[in-house]
Amino acid sequence: MDNIKFKKGQLVKFHENQSEKSGEVQARFIQNTELEIDGKTITHKATSENPAYLIKMSESSHTILPESELKAFA
Repeated sequence: MDNIKFKKGQLVKFHENQSEKSGEVQARFIQNTELEIDGKTITHKATSENPAYLIKMSESSHTILPESELKAFA
């Protein structure tokens, strides 16, 4: 059974550029993925053991991060 740590719509926090940021999970990837994010093509490695998540930080800003860099809001 797949153990999904974060679900679509869940709020998460993470560190980026030495500051804590937050966002909403938009998608989960368990295979290598190439996406266009904020006008740039981003390639991210992912597996079922180390999934990546697309995070919406604002209406126009997104990022993709590995599960290990995300924390759920308490």
